[in-house]
Amino acid sequence: MPRQKNYKAAMLMPIPPAVGKAPDAVPARPATARIVFTELLGVGVRTPSARGIDLTEWLGRGIDEWVWAALDCYVAKLRSGTCQTSTVHNESRGVAKFFEFLLDGRGQPLLVVPGELRPLHVTQFVGWLQRRQEARGLSSESTRSVYKGAKSTFVTLMHHGLIEGDPKLFFPARALPNKHFAPARAQPYSDAEQQRLADALRADLIDVHHGRLHLAPSAVLVTYFLVVAMRTGCNLTPLLEVARDAIRPGLVPGTQFLRLRKHRGARIVSRVLKEAERDGGETLVIPMDAVAVLERALDETAELASHAPPHLTNRVWLFRSLDSRQRGVIKCLRRETIITATRSMAKRRNLLDDSGKPLLVATTRLRQSLGKRAWRLSEGDPVAVAAVLGNTPRVADSNYLRIDEQLQAEAASYMGRELSVHLRAGADGRRTVPLVVNDGSSTSTLTPTGRCKNSLFGAYAPKDGGNHCDQFVMCLFCPSFAVAGESNDLWRLYSFQRYAMAELDHLAAVNGDQPSGIAKPDDLRLLYEAAIPFIDRFCEQSFGKAMCVQAKHRVQREVHPFWQHLMKRSAMRRDGVQLHDTATGHLRSEGSKHE
Repeated sequence: MPRQKNYKAAMLMPIPPAVGKAPDAVPARPATARIVFTELLGVGVRTPSARGIDLTEWLGRGIDEWVWAALDCYVAKLRSGTCQTSTVHNESRGVAKFFEFLLDGRGQPLLVVPGELRPLHVTQFVGWLQRRQEARGLSSESTRSVYKGAKSTFVTLMHHGLIEGDPKLFFPARALPNKHFAPARAQPYSDAEQQRLADALRADLIDVHHGRLHLAPSAVLVTYFLVVAMRTGCNLTPLLEVARDAIRPGLVPGTQFLRLRKHRGARIVSRVLKEAERDGGETLVIPMDAVAVLERALDETAELASHAPPHLTNRVWLFRSLDSRQRGVIKCLRRETIITATRSMAKRRNLLDDSGKPLLVATTRLRQSLGKRAWRLSEGDPVAVAAVLGNTPRVADSNYLRIDEQLQAEAASYMGRELSVHLRAGADGRRTVPLVVNDGSSTSTLTPTGRCKNSLFGAYAPKDGGNHCDQFVMCLFCPSFAVAGESNDLWRLYSFQRYAMAELDHLAAVNGDQPSGIAKPDDLRLLYEAAIPFIDRFCEQSFGKAMCVQAKHRVQREVHPFWQHLMKRSAMRRDGVQLHDTATGHLRSEGSKHE
């Protein structure tokens, strides 16, 4: 059972009395002011990315009393067992900035011993942090983290009598105004980004299984880890520390429970995992469900667990190190290992985000994405989202539920297409027309430009009941034209835009800015000039900038075959090449005439 924290316990732990006493009472100190977490607390301790605390660089600069007081304070906190090593490490980073403030631009330190600290000095430190933030372009969140770390250290020293005074006088409320403070939270992946990431993970799993891809053992485990993280939305640390017996049978057939331990919340969180059906198909040789992948990781690391150090025998993500300094040593995945492996995978699979930059793979974004999917599937039920994420509704609402560009585009699509239908009364003036959500896939016909709701009797169709409309250049000006919020539809529309831009460039090269005097080319010119900017404006307002950028990148790589064919035919006509008319079966030569 996880223990409850007692924040007063660390303050009551005695600090060695040598600190703050006369120089003749101070025992011999080591040459380095360093704490190694494993040496102080044992090899099984939970450690952050850093392995310890090192304040050695501040020794011999006139503030040795500050350095040893802070170091003894951290030792007391760690030995009390009520503070995580990551918490104490963050405090040491804050106090290191305070040491920098004491020496910044001064021949002698501003304060020599902790007992000299006064409220005015804390106010000066806050001002120094704000000026530093503006000069270096740092975030307000980073500045607040530094201040909170230093403040926590000062409060502990006050409780031990090394700093005299009332904390309320030293640390007034709102010392750093939060008017413009907005915590930088991870953004969820778009649907397209999640699909690209899932495809990359699947490709790596299949290639490793068939021997086509040779990765380090740690990189293979990171692939398994990301699949489980994507399916469960677990936080990084609980999933790294998942036990080997964490999978339990579920109450519903075909499901299992994954039990995770959240230290900060002092509770156990369960995730319901659904097993994929095994039909022997090629696509399920490496199934992508979390249960199968986690069981595969357990099988591959079973032998390592029997030879691992005692504090790692119950861990899942075990591997033998290939580092020349620790070759063969059994280790468990860490945050740094995951970051390195995900960057390599993104480079290997050319993973890009919607803006064309390398995709940043992080468990925080995977968790945000799971919350976003739960929000959409539950039709905006915060209680359901909280249950999926393992949080209370209040925590889920403040940390995971937000409107991103994709949800804004979906809302705009609803407002533009369905709201008027929903509010419109029926023929009798009293009945409301039922709201029917139509994604365009069942009642629309795909066209090279997008979709058509009535290709037989549309505005430009033959209207003979048998022949479909083929006036695709006029789609934008037809009431039957439709575009669904899918990447393929936007790709077709932007491909038409590319064709229109090419035709407009040709007309401008031939006639300049003046009309040609021929009705049809001049009409087409006006049509293209109106269509090109309208497509950009319409798509960004309806579907969001990210999806539009993705579609444009695809058009740069490949234009829709229909418009690519028309562009090729137009270029051949201008060169005087004879073309075969598929409608009449005759050869024709049109030179540079514009059809």
